Amino acid sequence: PASAWAKEKGKIITAGDFFPEYSFPMTLSRGDVEYLGLPTKFLGFVKGDTFSLKDIRADIIVLEYMNKYCFSCQLQAPVMNQVFETVGKDPQLRGKVKFLAIGVGNNQTEVDSFKAEKKVSFPMIPDAKFQAYEAIGDPGATPFTLIIRKTDSGLVVARAKIGLTKAPGVFI
Repeated sequence: PASAWAKEKGKIITAGDFFPEYSFPMTLSRGDVEYLGLPTKFLGFVKGDTFSLKDIRADIIVLEYMNKYCFSCQLQAPVMNQVFETVGKDPQLRGKVKFLAIGVGNNQTEVDSFKAEKKVSFPMIPDAKFQAYEAIGDPGATPFTLIIRKTDSGLVVARAKIGLTKAPGVFI
């Protein structure tokens, strides 16, 4: 179901908008949970069946909506991998910027296969029923990249781009 935000606005999320309250199913590996800095219980067991972007320990979140069967997404994967590596090597950005991909219309098997084929090293979760996609207004295409900044008043979209980004420099 589309979020109240998407229904109320009747539009696709864009720069300046607040990211809606949304809970993603917890399908992440222990390593991905650690990378994102999500809350854990004793001995590192994950706390809860869901998480939201506000739970991610970062100032900026790069949220990539993609689909395993989307040709532009396949082309963009190496670009996003380069951006992820560049951020990981930069001491100024490393702890402040985190990446998360959402496999729109993809199940866990499809997400795992995309990650393996495209050597995606950042977390990626399935969105088989398009719920996370509809929560932002159903942009109608992938890839759809959001750069989200955490502020005291909530998660604010700093940049929204639909379609292929060919050069990593655009993000950095």
